[in-house]
Amino acid sequence: KDEKKEKKKESAIINLLDGKDSLNVNIFLKQFRRTNPEVVSIIEKGDIAQMDVDQCKVMYNLLPDSDKMQPLLAFKGDSNRLGNAEKFYLLLWKLSSFKVRIESMRLRHEFVIGYDFIKPSLEKMVQTVGELKESDDLCELLSIVLTTGNFINMGGYAGDAAGFKMNSLLKMDDTRANKPRMTLVHFIVEVVEDHYPHLLDVRSSLSQLKDCARLSLDTLQNDVAELSRKVMQADRFLERAPADLIDQMSDFMKSAKEKMEELSLMVQNIQNATHELAVFYCEDESNFKLEAFVGMINQFVGRIEAAHEVEENGSPNRFPGDRK
Repeated sequence: KDEKKEKKKESAIINLLDGKDSLNVNIFLKQFRRTNPEVVSIIEKGDIAQMDVDQCKVMYNLLPDSDKMQPLLAFKGDSNRLGNAEKFYLLLWKLSSFKVRIESMRLRHEFVIGYDFIKPSLEKMVQTVGELKESDDLCELLSIVLTTGNFINMGGYAGDAAGFKMNSLLKMDDTRANKPRMTLVHFIVEVVEDHYPHLLDVRSSLSQLKDCARLSLDTLQNDVAELSRKVMQADRFLERAPADLIDQMSDFMKSAKEKMEELSLMVQNIQNATHELAVFYCEDESNFKLEAFVGMINQFVGRIEAAHEVEENGSPNRFPGDRK
């Protein structure tokens, strides 16, 4: 008898939404383990501590439009018999500017995520650019490379060079000795080991080099521009928002605009410092790319470290850069 009653109760539920829509809404709501009014209250209050960024994105995609709501609003029967998804939509529909509220919550999440990635990345770039100019160890190591190159080319047209193109650092593996698997890099490492051992730890004076080599200034600039676009977009949709939502967002918007100014200034400072770096290393300013230069120095330092490891361990194995 109990089973029959339960089946009869289930058959009494009225589902007006498409089956897929109803399923998706119910799956979403189950994450919260709250009543429908409580979930709507989270949206009304803009409580991002109770709805994470992924949930905001899912909620945004599930928001009902007028077409979906038409049969629900036209329903004249007992609303208690409606399915859970239908009841939730009806509650949500009564909330003013519910779409803008979800957009606002998503923006607050996405801004924090974006800012927390962009700022440290820009800081690493600022530090690396400064260290590339200020590292005495790097300058001394490059001087040894120049001296060695002049010695090898003694008597030739390139035997008394005052400097060299920095991209030559990645061609040092091409210069080989008669000794098997001995390249110019290995030779320089032997010189450094014998006379300038402190230079083997050159990376310690370039603390953010490896991390910075994975970054792209162009990409970060685009990220800053995209974040700025979202803040400006929020400014526009808040013009038509209800007073309570404007009040909710006021502190965030003020802070976001200040932080965007901070990021824009950092990008400008890096661009200026990049210009100075190109001049410092006598590189062509018109073709100078910070990420390419940082990547090149990182590879050069990595090859010095790999060659030193080979020398130290007496390993016959090839190090990165050796050809077969």
